[in-house]
Amino acid sequence: MGYEDIAISECWISFTRTLEPTEKNGWTEHYILYFNIGYFKEFSQREIQVIGNGENIFYGFETRLDKTYPLRPLTFQGFKRWVENKYPGANWPNVHKSKQRTNIPAIETALAKRIPILAHLNRWVSSTRFGKITNVSEFFQMTWKEREPLENFLHALESYAERSDCDIEN
Repeated sequence: MGYEDIAISECWISFTRTLEPTEKNGWTEHYILYFNIGYFKEFSQREIQVIGNGENIFYGFETRLDKTYPLRPLTFQGFKRWVENKYPGANWPNVHKSKQRTNIPAIETALAKRIPILAHLNRWVSSTRFGKITNVSEFFQMTWKEREPLENFLHALESYAERSDCDIEN
């Protein structure tokens, strides 16, 4: 599926995808996805869905996060409101695609101060020409243009979770 630098430590998994920086992707050079499968809830009940229509069909699944996930929605929403008040039109966490993208370093600094448990959260960290931008996840989602690699990924996660004692059912 095009991922590189795959790392697994206990229930934490991370991987990188390198991109061709374009204006459409906010000049993103690469992103890293960090996720703890121990936060997943009812993971084995996830089914791969067809998303889109016509020529833009792709596949995906998502799963909720359990009550042990340390981010509270009000904290997340509060930070979103703070960004919008301080940097109108920033559209955090998609700020790298907004006119406010030169403020990415200031937003990232504020995020680390306001949500000090960032390293314990599932997140995407995109590296752009304007700096790194963190997108904190409130659920886990994976999409791909072909069904079979996504099915293989789903089964590999289930198998790894079982072998590693990562509770993905809760």
